[in-house]
Amino acid sequence: MARVLSFLRLPAPQALLCLLLPFLIVAGGKQASAQESFLPLEDFDSDRAVSVLKEVLEGKKVVQLGEAIHITREMPEARRQLLGPLHSGLGYRLLLVEGSTVDAWVASDLLFSAEDRPSTDVAREARNRGLPPFWHTPVYTRLMEDVYETYHSGAPPLYVASYDFQPGFSDLRAEAISTFLDRLSAYSSPPDGREEHESTLRLLADRREGFPNQPLPDREALTEAIGWLDTWIESAAETVETRTDPVHARTLLEIPRQLREQVKLWEAHRGAENPKTMLVYQETRDSLAATAIQRFQAQVSPNEKALVWAHHVHVFHNTVGKARHALGSDLKKDLGDALYTIGVFAGQGEYYRMNMKAQEADPQEFDATGGGIEAHLGRAVPEDGFINFGSIQEAALRENLSSKTTMRIEGGSELPIVPAKDFHGAIYLHEVTLPEYDPPGGKERKGDEE
Repeated sequence: MARVLSFLRLPAPQALLCLLLPFLIVAGGKQASAQESFLPLEDFDSDRAVSVLKEVLEGKKVVQLGEAIHITREMPEARRQLLGPLHSGLGYRLLLVEGSTVDAWVASDLLFSAEDRPSTDVAREARNRGLPPFWHTPVYTRLMEDVYETYHSGAPPLYVASYDFQPGFSDLRAEAISTFLDRLSAYSSPPDGREEHESTLRLLADRREGFPNQPLPDREALTEAIGWLDTWIESAAETVETRTDPVHARTLLEIPRQLREQVKLWEAHRGAENPKTMLVYQETRDSLAATAIQRFQAQVSPNEKALVWAHHVHVFHNTVGKARHALGSDLKKDLGDALYTIGVFAGQGEYYRMNMKAQEADPQEFDATGGGIEAHLGRAVPEDGFINFGSIQEAALRENLSSKTTMRIEGGSELPIVPAKDFHGAIYLHEVTLPEYDPPGGKERKGDEE
């Protein structure tokens, strides 16, 4: 009663403020949460991005950066811009990509050793040697140039490696193994028997004569050749660490194990009832990849944190279970709250669809604004940017993201998803455009000016 009387004796403006203060605090809290759930694209490389991501990614050991479509200009560029705060602000120093541990190591070794060449030239060569053909666009040259700068700046580098098992899935093709051995020889002389073992190992990168399309060769010869390589790498690792970086040496030490896992993948694929569907190949590849990612995160990364850069069919959690097995589902099961998966979605635009056999790409148009997660995000997000699903306040959007819907992927296909269970957040782009594109063996395609 005394408090009530005291309140009644306050001047009118102060009394009104006391009445409204609890509502202002609640409203202010909701407004702050709504603001924190969205980060505009223009703020990706800013102090605010570091602040927002630091709160969202607290305790996250692995952050996945997906993409709905491989060959656009904007999808990789948005993620490239986000790498700045993730690396320099939050300390993620290992970037794991699709492709091949062997090819990516060659690319990183090139970046470490080429200080006397223009960074753009080195970056483009590293891109072509280290990344899959669907990423041979100017954005990825800039990405490799960013990495090159961290390798030579004196600051902790952002190291690019691959969790994958497909040597030669780059411009190196069948020469991937030989190119790798040549670079390794700069650190240590090979043990006896290089000619014989190199011939065997080359089958792991030769799509015509070996992996994965031809029957598995002599398993004993493969095992012996990988053991020979393991011995050579052990003798070279200390020199690699001294001349370059400890992460480069630790990645090198993982290569024999990655090749042994590749042999398992080859065996599973050739033993499938119908290898042409590639179903067993892709599911085995993703299962092995999830294990490799966790091993790289725990043993290769300098601080047990890693970024994964791959297509949605690999990184999403496959909650509905109607798609082929995805590595994201294994990571979610094994890492739990230590995993954060970001999808990158677009409402409409153009992209290149790659024909892997022909090594060519054709422009395609799409419009996904009529339904699925793209429609939900398109209505909710006024501009391009990142949205954290866990801090969304709007009831209708929360319900939509917690309900079964679809996501659009390459070639116009759709996969069933529950967005808030299959991803933790999203980068939404209202429209994407064609990049300049330089597929190996194909005709260079000119997209929008970059």
